[in-house]
Amino acid sequence: MPTRAQQYNNYPPYQSPYQPVPSTGFYQECQQPTTQQRQVRELPVLQKESHQPPQNPAKQFLPPTTLATATPVTDPIQDEPPPLDYQLLLISLAEEYFATAHRQGSLAALSMRIEDLDRYYKLIASGLGCLETVLKRWRLQPRLEAAVRLRYATILHDETENTMEAETALSKGIALCERNRLLDLKYSIQHLLIRVMFKKNPKASMKALDIIIRDAETHFSWLYAFRFLRAFLSLELSSPSDVLSAVATLRSISSTAEDRRDVAVFLISSVLEALGYLRSQNKDSIEQAQHALASARSLQLDQLTAELPQLVALTYILDLICSLMQGNQPQAEPKLQALHVMLDQRVNDNHWTADGTFSVPIHVDARSQKTAGANGTKNRFSSGQDGIERLTFTWLPKRDIYALVFFLSGVTVSPKNTSQGLKAETFLKEGLKVTLDEINSPPESGKVSLSTIATRLAWRKTLVSYIRLHLAFALCVRTDWDSAITSLKELEQWNDSFSPNPAPGMLPLLAGYLEGVIYQGTGNLTRALSIFQSPQFIVLNDPPFDTKNNTNRASHDPKRDLSILASLNSILILRGLPEPDQDFINEMLSRVEPFCLSHSDQNIKAAYYFVKAIYCASDPLIKSKQFLQLALKTAKGIANNQLTLITLNFMSWKFFRGVVGEQAEKSSRASLRLAKKGMDGLWTSVAEGMLADSLEVQGKMEEARAMREEAMKSAETIVPRLREAEYRE
Repeated sequence: MPTRAQQYNNYPPYQSPYQPVPSTGFYQECQQPTTQQRQVRELPVLQKESHQPPQNPAKQFLPPTTLATATPVTDPIQDEPPPLDYQLLLISLAEEYFATAHRQGSLAALSMRIEDLDRYYKLIASGLGCLETVLKRWRLQPRLEAAVRLRYATILHDETENTMEAETALSKGIALCERNRLLDLKYSIQHLLIRVMFKKNPKASMKALDIIIRDAETHFSWLYAFRFLRAFLSLELSSPSDVLSAVATLRSISSTAEDRRDVAVFLISSVLEALGYLRSQNKDSIEQAQHALASARSLQLDQLTAELPQLVALTYILDLICSLMQGNQPQAEPKLQALHVMLDQRVNDNHWTADGTFSVPIHVDARSQKTAGANGTKNRFSSGQDGIERLTFTWLPKRDIYALVFFLSGVTVSPKNTSQGLKAETFLKEGLKVTLDEINSPPESGKVSLSTIATRLAWRKTLVSYIRLHLAFALCVRTDWDSAITSLKELEQWNDSFSPNPAPGMLPLLAGYLEGVIYQGTGNLTRALSIFQSPQFIVLNDPPFDTKNNTNRASHDPKRDLSILASLNSILILRGLPEPDQDFINEMLSRVEPFCLSHSDQNIKAAYYFVKAIYCASDPLIKSKQFLQLALKTAKGIANNQLTLITLNFMSWKFFRGVVGEQAEKSSRASLRLAKKGMDGLWTSVAEGMLADSLEVQGKMEEARAMREEAMKSAETIVPRLREAEYRE
């Protein structure tokens, strides 16, 4: 008589329901088991105990007829849970490792302690190990395998420098997608592959991207994505040819979006085109940027753009920057006011996101919908209703945008800082407070990588440096030298936090120029001259800055502009020496003259006219007067109060010194009024002294004596070394 175990051997194998382990949403649409792929297991009484993962369930597939005729076993063992799906278990475990690491990313990036970083990278390595095991140990469904390879390579790209391993995984994923016609997943993998390749070989990645763009011309969603990627990568290269290539790419996006009536895509491409023009630094770059922004503003009343406060804010910010680059403060003020009104209206807008992302809607035709829906996961797009997909971009979070606007507000109103109750300093201090709060804020939600958080922190630290820098310049304008020196020390200490790397961008040069300005303002002319004539500011001797090629040079070159200002400061110092080197001064003036006269920033033009008027004091009176009139007219036109009061004081000294008459007294009083309005202790003392001299010449001795006493009191606010120099003169 057969035993019960032998009787079980004669039964058909047991068919259990398919119950995979729950996994994250990244893989959900890749898990679609068919009837033929459901797992079948034998009774456990006939299995030996093993600690190895189960064999490939594909070997246990049953034909449909067996499933239809099999009689279920009414044994209690049927109620046991089905075996684990180790593939999905490891995938879910990997996602848990990544999520745990990302929750600790902000703290690790802020502290930069070795223990925190080790813990973070151990979690990342564990998650990568889980995904690697899944790819090596099992033969997955094509869609799931492609998604796993994409996720594996994404983590390698974001968290490591292992580009070779990422390229290998992505190349296998592309081949898999091509064999199984997974078009949308293929494009997702190619998008990441281009970014991986760009790290080590930018030119090769751009050539490969051009081929992909040609292949994706019939799938407009991905055509937009790849063209935007090309524009961003070209802007990152930042060479003149690459910037022009980015502008051309953005123009092609605008043309396609206009034909397809993708309003939001046209808006963002126009805004980015303006940004590209500003980066190009061509002679007509500002006018071209303003033309592109005009196209964008024409669509801002569209209903779709109401959902994009980040994009609308970027439009207003770039428009304001155009006026600032021209030095046109009267034009910049209404633009700043419009920006403030827009942000105040949208302060509680629910379309702001914590991570700075925003989505641009795209109309998708039936063919693209069918292809995307049947063949892949939309990790680059989010699906909507009525044939709408959304292409996702990342910019700045809400509080970072507001901090940036505070900074730009301070820069915009700085020419009128003293006449508006130190409004510029108020804006700068508020921006500093908001940015420091963001840097020292609690860790963010665990959705971004450590590299992303580190990049965001570096941007905020850079913004703090620029805010401190402009705050120090504002203090210099109103001759608060003690506070300016303190701000400079704070700036230098803050810039040391970028160590071992130097402070980014123009910060080292700007900090050096600020130091020279403070030395010049406090009377240490020798030290100031050594800074202004240091090699870091002598860039005008380079061949690209030859005056013969001036018409072909960029209208905005920050390093060149700073060298121009350093040269003008040097001329002012050299002219006051007992025996100035006239040949050297003439050479410096002739070198900067073509750049100043053709410059689009009116502040540089006004400064050059003033220096030229001072230096040609020995020339005929009419020539000096012409330059002074040009300097005064230009300074007034851009509301540069500091340069206006300095020019007016010099005109009073030049043309009305020792002159008896009402006009001489009016000129001196106007100079004094502007100096007091500008809170400039030095020029207030000078103007009061000139007014006292004018009153004495006219016989108004009592008024002259009172004004002389006022001049002595004002002189007490001047630093001792500068006051001694004034008395010696």
